[in-house]
Amino acid sequence: MKNSSSSTRQVAIGSWRLLDRVGIEKDLFPVLEQALDFAQNSRPGALALFSHYQVGSAAFLSNGEIARGRNIEYGAGFGQADARALHSEEAVIANAVEYHALGQFLPDGSKIQLEFVALVHECQQDSASCGNCLDIQATYAHADTLLINAHPNGSGTIIRLADAFPTNFQQSGCLTAGQAELLVAARVGMQRSFDFITAPVLGKRGASVRVQSGNIYSGVHIDGADYKPISSVTSAISAAIAAGEPL
Repeated sequence: MKNSSSSTRQVAIGSWRLLDRVGIEKDLFPVLEQALDFAQNSRPGALALFSHYQVGSAAFLSNGEIARGRNIEYGAGFGQADARALHSEEAVIANAVEYHALGQFLPDGSKIQLEFVALVHECQQDSASCGNCLDIQATYAHADTLLINAHPNGSGTIIRLADAFPTNFQQSGCLTAGQAELLVAARVGMQRSFDFITAPVLGKRGASVRVQSGNIYSGVHIDGADYKPISSVTSAISAAIAAGEPL
């Protein structure tokens, strides 16, 4: 998928009126409209038990298929028990991986990637997904993957994922030599990780953080029988808080 320019303009795509910050080609309009309509139609089915904020989503893939998603919130009692949420972006990526071959390779050697993700929710202009959802999308994206945030009233914005999330984990690379202490601490966390479920697939992981005091804390990745892992970054931050660091 190629974009014509980076100028900002208003475009009419069916019943949608979008602020295009990328300069998309007109031949993409039909599939953009279809994806936005899918996201719009998915939104009322969102299970937003606690937030009451419904989000519908659709993802167009490089193999020509479209996946759909919606946010889901669950838990026995919000504020009293462990309530959790599956964001709409997470849901559509999961559906795309499971049912539409996202991330798999075609016979010609090319990888099926995200061309764009459309979200429909009661958003403000230029609103964006949370950092976790942006990183999940970046895992399956390429340089020109687009994000469309649209309101049910038909307004919205088109941007590049790379502009919304320029320093994602795939692009940021490894630590530099000047951060050797952080690298050593992260390696310690990796060696101590209890990752019997995910390590065979994703490899062993560790993390480290340096806080304002200058102290460094390592973090381990922990898998559990409930399949709700504790990430190494979360573990490192938790260690800093437990030590009384003023975060």
